[in-house]
Amino acid sequence: METPADSSNYSINMYRACLFTANIARKSLLSESSVNQPAEDNYLSVIKLVATNLLSNGKINDGIGLLCLIGLQVDACRYLESFDRWDRSVWLAKCTLSIEEHDKVMRRWASYLASSQVNRKDLAILIYVYLEDHSNVLKLLFNLKQYQLAARYLEACRELSLLNTTKETESFYESIFLEFGSFLIKLGHHEAAMYYCNLAGKMADSLKEEIDFLLS
Repeated sequence: METPADSSNYSINMYRACLFTANIARKSLLSESSVNQPAEDNYLSVIKLVATNLLSNGKINDGIGLLCLIGLQVDACRYLESFDRWDRSVWLAKCTLSIEEHDKVMRRWASYLASSQVNRKDLAILIYVYLEDHSNVLKLLFNLKQYQLAARYLEACRELSLLNTTKETESFYESIFLEFGSFLIKLGHHEAAMYYCNLAGKMADSLKEEIDFLLS
C-alpha cells in the first residue's frame, strides 16, 4: 500500500493488497465466525483505498474497475466526472445504475455543459429535454435568446400540462411571450405579435398599444 507511485511494482502491489484482504474475508466467511462482518468491512475499505490511490496517481481505468468491483458505481461515476470523463460516466451510469441515479448523472452533465466554462448550452438543452426538465429547457433557450423556440416549447408544455406554475415562473413565462412578441413586431408580423403579447399579460400593455397603432 505504501509503494511509491513511480515504482514499477506500484500497480501489482496495489492488486496484491486487494487479493490479500479478499483472502482474509473469504476465510472468515468460511469459518462462520463473529469476525465475518469486520473482515468484510475491512476488505471493502482496503479495496476502496486502493482504488482511490490508483485514481490519484492517474491510473483511472484500474481505479474505476476496482470501485465497480465492490459495487461503488455511483462513486465511480463521480470520479470519472472529476477527471472530465463525462462520456464514460454517462455510459457507466446507463449500464449499471438505477434510473434515478442515472438521471442524477445526466443532470450533473447538463449543468456542467451549461456552465460558463464549457458553454455548450445547446447540448445541455437536449439533455434537459431527455430528462423532461422543461423549466431548465426554457431558461437556457431564453438565455440563448432563442425566443421563438422558447415560446413554442412553452406553448406545447402548457397544452400538455407539463409545467407547475408559480407566481415567479408565470412572470418568467410571460417574459418569454413578451420577447417573442417584440421579435415578431420587428419582422412585421403584427397580428402574431398581438397574440403573444396577449399571452404576456400586463407586462405587454405598452407593446400592445404600439401594435394597435401599427394596425390602425
